[in-house]
Amino acid sequence: MNKIIISFLVMAIAFTFSQPVSAQNMQELQDSLSSLFSSMAKTGNIEERKSYNQQIIPTFVSALKTENSFNKKFKNIEGLSVLYPSDSTFRIFTWLVRLAEDDTNAAGNLPSDKLYSADYYEYHGAIQMNSNDLVLYPLRDSTNLISFPEDKISTHENWYGSVYYNISEKEYKGRKYYMLYGWKNSTPMSTKKIAEVLYFDENNKPVFGAPIFEVYKDGEAFGMKNRFILEYSNRASVSMNYYPSKDQILYDHVEPEQPEGKGIYHSYLPDGTYEGFEFKDGVWKHVEKVYSITNSDILENPTQLDSRKSKKDRKKKKRKSKK
Repeated sequence: MNKIIISFLVMAIAFTFSQPVSAQNMQELQDSLSSLFSSMAKTGNIEERKSYNQQIIPTFVSALKTENSFNKKFKNIEGLSVLYPSDSTFRIFTWLVRLAEDDTNAAGNLPSDKLYSADYYEYHGAIQMNSNDLVLYPLRDSTNLISFPEDKISTHENWYGSVYYNISEKEYKGRKYYMLYGWKNSTPMSTKKIAEVLYFDENNKPVFGAPIFEVYKDGEAFGMKNRFILEYSNRASVSMNYYPSKDQILYDHVEPEQPEGKGIYHSYLPDGTYEGFEFKDGVWKHVEKVYSITNSDILENPTQLDSRKSKKDRKKKKRKSKK
């Protein structure tokens, strides 16, 4: 946890003390970021990854301190997610740092006390508001301090870290909800997809979570939750996303491989059916069965696929489903 606090402080200090840079240097900074992210992804050494990330943070903040930086796009930086809502009132950046050595990342090579550890990734991010002066909220990953994340309402200072891959919007009684859809490696054996609520309070500060998800798991009602978390085996490719044409959040229905595996989420796999949520009276109501997701749906929203699974993994999954 100390390393996460240090990273958060590095961003805060960089935000406070870094000097504004000229517009002509913006491209140089983006090139530097692209190089740092690429190097961080390629190295198999944990300490080198941490070092690259510590260089990324002040470089990133310097780029944001460029005049009119909100209008500057961060394009073609592999590993950096940048999302804008349709009203362009802010943008949110997220990325991750993997804290496992390449040769010990597979669950089969890990000692038993590490199989369920959540310490193999740390998440970073920031929210930049669309304003004349730079208004930046660094996101501090507090995953290991949050025991029941579906019940937690948090701020940018105790964020339940994730890499977001899509954003949509809903409004109810004058409050706008920004729906964030994220990917989170949970343990070396399981992965999570997350549907997250983001809104801004009366002081225009970001708040994550609101009790608007009617959650069912394994056919049982879990009540209203502040976010929805779908956990499953990291051997599977699972989708969860918002589909505008249906005005629904849809996701793969997952089940344990064996009945006795109920509640052991690293054994959960998709069964080929879908369920979801539809927004009614300010609440995302659970939809038990969605009978099909068509090819046009996939074309409409290709990010439903887990971008962190390789094409090879997806082909394996298809072959298994045909057997």
